[in-house]
Amino acid sequence: MKKVLVLLSAAALLLVSCAKVKDVYTGSPESRQIAFSPLAQPATKAPIADGVFPTSSTMKVAAYNKSAGAEFFAPADFTYSNSGTLWTGGKSWPLSPAVIHFLAYAEFQGSTVTWGTPISVASVALQMTDNSSAQKDLVYALGKGVVSQSNNELTFPTSVSMSFQHAQAWIAFNANAASGSGGRVTVNYIKLNGAKYSGTYTVTVSNYTTDTPSATGAWSNLGAAPEEGVNIAGPGSAIATSESGTAIGNGLLIVPDGTDAGDFTSFTINYTLDNKTYNYTYTPASTNVLAGNKYTYNIVFSMHDIAISAGVQTWSAGSGVGVNI
Repeated sequence: MKKVLVLLSAAALLLVSCAKVKDVYTGSPESRQIAFSPLAQPATKAPIADGVFPTSSTMKVAAYNKSAGAEFFAPADFTYSNSGTLWTGGKSWPLSPAVIHFLAYAEFQGSTVTWGTPISVASVALQMTDNSSAQKDLVYALGKGVVSQSNNELTFPTSVSMSFQHAQAWIAFNANAASGSGGRVTVNYIKLNGAKYSGTYTVTVSNYTTDTPSATGAWSNLGAAPEEGVNIAGPGSAIATSESGTAIGNGLLIVPDGTDAGDFTSFTINYTLDNKTYNYTYTPASTNVLAGNKYTYNIVFSMHDIAISAGVQTWSAGSGVGVNI
């Protein structure tokens, strides 16, 4: 009987000893704060401009604790911290070793996010006015942060880098005047015909319960294309002869629907040559576009005709490749 009591006492001591082994954190609350350093491919539309997430913009972030197998926090606003260069939202890392996945998104109207398949985003208001003043650059990103432990001491990430993806395609135009016609041609506007600017964008996150989730996006419930097209205002002055050409506004962001039918039908150039105004409508051989790509049409005016060429590139730095026009 005494032997049994001795064993029970040893077991009790073992339980007490185990209870005392826990994660210890003695740092400041600020060092536990979750922060993000957002990156993006360059664009000209809000909220992303020239590859920099503007300090005036807010991004929403949802988090999933892969280690615990549960949502960590629902979508919350993260804003630029005036005391540093990071985006913070009053959330803290857990006080235990963990792998945390994040989904961030910006400029979605009335959006909702849940972890699972799919992560769905509510209808987005993208209807535009002339000069594309009402456009929004819809972006999303996945990120991961790891809380590690060594000798019962916890280490938290300083920040999580978020590389955003664009939900739309960017159509841009450059104008140039051939030798002999420089200063005699003025582009009044370019009208993009048959393009759609509204719909529901759904981001599906796969393998989010693993260490390496992935995200893909797709459009649905697309709004009708405006019958009169959408105008991009011209430079309002004569086009000079130039190797690089003159950019016609900032271009347009359109919805790529993922079908073979084409994402727009044509574009119409309204221009003045020697005080006479003309409309020229051009239909590219291919009008399929992909989200995250910039498609630039280069228009060269001469006294007798108009020559058009095109290139496509991602919104990050890099040389474009030819497209079939």
